[in-house]
Amino acid sequence: MASRRIGPILFSILAQFAAPVARILLSLAVIRVYSGDFWGVYVQYYLVITLAMVAVNWGSRDFLLRAYSREPQSVSRVLSGSIAGKLMIAVAVFLILWLMPIPFNKPILLLWLGGQLSWQLFESLNTYRRLFLLSALTELGITGVLIAVILSVPVTITGLLALFIASEWVKGLVFAVFNRTYLSTEGIAVSSGVAFLRAAAPFLLVVLTGVAAARGDLYVLALKMGETRLAQYQVLSNFIQSGHLLASAILLPYIKNLYRLRQESVFRLERRFLLAGLVMTPLLVLFIYTIVYFGYAFRLSAADYCLTAGLILGYFLYFIRMQMAYRKDRLGALTVILLVMGLCKVGFSIWLVPAYGITGALIAAMISYLAGIVGFWQRGNRV
Repeated sequence: MASRRIGPILFSILAQFAAPVARILLSLAVIRVYSGDFWGVYVQYYLVITLAMVAVNWGSRDFLLRAYSREPQSVSRVLSGSIAGKLMIAVAVFLILWLMPIPFNKPILLLWLGGQLSWQLFESLNTYRRLFLLSALTELGITGVLIAVILSVPVTITGLLALFIASEWVKGLVFAVFNRTYLSTEGIAVSSGVAFLRAAAPFLLVVLTGVAAARGDLYVLALKMGETRLAQYQVLSNFIQSGHLLASAILLPYIKNLYRLRQESVFRLERRFLLAGLVMTPLLVLFIYTIVYFGYAFRLSAADYCLTAGLILGYFLYFIRMQMAYRKDRLGALTVILLVMGLCKVGFSIWLVPAYGITGALIAAMISYLAGIVGFWQRGNRV
């Protein structure tokens, strides 16, 4: 019985870590074989794609999880409606990107956007069906093939981007095979797409503010600094994100029933969670320093690592309060707090990055986290 409970949790943790681990391994291979500039160009394209996908996905990840859970007999219908809605938004985004005067290879952008969409259509369904192990193995298997090609075949930057695009489409094909039972063309219509977009719209603003809060510093750094510094900061951000995922994994057994706990139980869990953060943060920063210094051969300052520690520990301080906001459908409060965090991160990045580079971006992120901590804790019992 215990193994039945622990197994899905471990597989879920593996699935959560598969993507950041894959990015870390890929960045290490590209930077060691070629240069930081190579990876920096990839990051520039990646940032455009991820921002475009926020619009295409329409903030629907949590919405679809809830819809699948509430109507398990209608999974195929809900999936078809989401596919129709996302395709409608994707066409509009394609046209906007094609007409915009941006300094990117537009066919590459469009092919990459299509590849991302091909697998993100099934992301929520994979989570609902608990296909954690299959998803993780797919991610890591594709990454292994990419690394083997990068290490054995010389490629140009365009060739490298083409490899990443091909991997996105392969991933989408595999996920479609996993979920072929639920695929149906009958429900893919304009009416079902519009209904999906209308129903999922409240989640879009939360996701948009969340993107600013999570990646605002990275976007500003991409505008203000060169490819090498962008590559360095993106690598460091990947490690910080991995620390956040580890924090989330610790709470995974409790998340499902978190909103049912009494106030005293939530506060007790919060104290234990913070204590775990105090113990784990120095160990995580030491691990990050070792990999960044000896693996990537990046030279970051002591202040950068201290700020990294603050960003990891800060997540432990507000994560439970943020989850309570989600579980209690406090989307309004959550949106306001994330909006303030995003404005702090973008605003202070614009001010600090030109003068202080990576350190300035980390300071902006730290200020954003402090705003989030104050916001969530000030809400107190209401959140």
